[in-house]
Amino acid sequence: MSTVAAIDRYLPQTQCTQCGYPRCKDYANAIFTQEADINRCPPGGQKTIQALAKLLRQTEKSLAEDCEKHLGRFYARIQERNCIGCTLCIEPCPTDAIIGTAKHMHSVLVSECTGCKICLDYCPVDCIEMIKYSKPVKGTLWSEYGDNDTARWRSITERRIHRKTKVESAANFSSSSTELKSDIRDAVNRERSKRWKREKRSMSLQKSHDSA
Repeated sequence: MSTVAAIDRYLPQTQCTQCGYPRCKDYANAIFTQEADINRCPPGGQKTIQALAKLLRQTEKSLAEDCEKHLGRFYARIQERNCIGCTLCIEPCPTDAIIGTAKHMHSVLVSECTGCKICLDYCPVDCIEMIKYSKPVKGTLWSEYGDNDTARWRSITERRIHRKTKVESAANFSSSSTELKSDIRDAVNRERSKRWKREKRSMSLQKSHDSA
């Protein structure tokens, strides 16, 4: 029986979002649930379609017409003279391929860059260019993406998601903790107010009794 993991193995892990999903595993899940067709991965091309058709016992088809034509594997390169160190491109990178700190020039780790082009939309000074990747790769399915590349990109993406989930959980916990502290403080203040009113009423009654 086919699983999401089995389908995901036939996707090149570029995390490029061209299929319409935020990452390859999301697309794999959509295929598994029959929400999406098997022909929406431009980087995987016909090789991926053939593999998925065989895995899922479907008829092979061509790449979906509304998908962008794949022009080959590229990697991002940052033009040093124009980079302003804004860090806006770092977080969106799905494979942590961009390194750098605020107000310092950033760099791209070529081995980790999938050529997804997501960073281009975040650079305010257009200092990122895409360079054709020409090194030979060792892959069993694609001529452009090696087995080690896809496995590493998948692992990095999973770690990023885990890290993001932890950060969001911590933020939610902090928010909940703050709200809880506020609720406790309000409850204490209400109880103090009630106690003060009771003591004031008791003192008033005692004073009236003494006067009588």
